[in-house]
Amino acid sequence: MTYRLKKRMKIGFQPAILQYAYTSNEATSNLELLNKWRIESPDIEKEERNSIYDKIIEANHTGSLSITAHHVTSIPVFPDNLSELNLSSCYTLESIPNLPDGLKSLTISGNQTIKISYFPDSLESLSIDMQAYEENYTFPALPYGLKSFTACYGKFLPPLPPHLSSL
Repeated sequence: MTYRLKKRMKIGFQPAILQYAYTSNEATSNLELLNKWRIESPDIEKEERNSIYDKIIEANHTGSLSITAHHVTSIPVFPDNLSELNLSSCYTLESIPNLPDGLKSLTISGNQTIKISYFPDSLESLSIDMQAYEENYTFPALPYGLKSFTACYGKFLPPLPPHLSSL
């Protein structure tokens, strides 16, 4: 029996996208949601959404995602395996998806509107711009295992976990 191997073209991150897209139904729907978000972009956000799309696809392999975006108002999904997330100078970002359970490091700077509702238990390092939070707003509980916490531009300090080694 003779088998013929077909030569495949590799363009950008396409093979990784396909590999990710077929690992589970949830991954496929997340990829479809991300692609729809990118395609249906308002003109002012188009360039940044294309860049964020590529970075999210790459983060599926690296576990690290760093986004700087001045015009984007939302991000639909984060990779489940994300361990490090940095959102800086995202001035108009109004909403982000739930943070992945395995996230270890989170940095949010230069954003006055994002309010996180919870932090994953796995979080070890947090640096956050507190401008979005007022004293009467319920700031989410800091994870018990948090080792490093940095807050700037805040009007209050949330209750700190017992094993914090850096403040």
